[in-house]
Amino acid sequence: MLPVIDVVDGVASMTIPDEIFDDPNPLWKSFVVGYFIGDAPHVGSIHATVNRIWSSPRNGSKIDVQFIEKKMVLFRIENPQMRARVIQRKYWHVADVPLVVHEWSPETAMNPPDLSAMPMWVDLKGVPNSLFSHKGLKCLARAAGTFVKLHPNTEKCTRLDVARILVAVSYTHLRAHETRSN
Repeated sequence: MLPVIDVVDGVASMTIPDEIFDDPNPLWKSFVVGYFIGDAPHVGSIHATVNRIWSSPRNGSKIDVQFIEKKMVLFRIENPQMRARVIQRKYWHVADVPLVVHEWSPETAMNPPDLSAMPMWVDLKGVPNSLFSHKGLKCLARAAGTFVKLHPNTEKCTRLDVARILVAVSYTHLRAHETRSN
């Protein structure tokens, strides 16, 4: 069905047929937006890194990169499996700068993610035997951030010399540590 167009006093109005909305195939579906926590690397460094770690030479896919704002980047990832993998993992590091990604759409563009914390695996070495428990490791994790979970190898005690813990590290916590270190 064709759209109905009315022109009144030189102004056109259009009624869009419902079937246009039934199976939309938006041109922007291949985009993923990324937010850097900290100063964004140079666009060339971002492009080289994501094409190395995200793309597959087998299918000849290439990822395009463009800045939207100072710390916000738009990635064009044509391969749907690759795009899904990148979005599912959500947290990445590009040139040692944390990056949070999610699917781009007009709706998500209006609601950027909370960038106040980022989950990170922390390895604790030399943990006293009396603290090598869920409760003890949860307590020790507070030095780095908010406890999220133990790594499966730590739960199974496959290595007793290192306890790996996932913690949500707040950006303000990282900045405070950075300031103390310098």
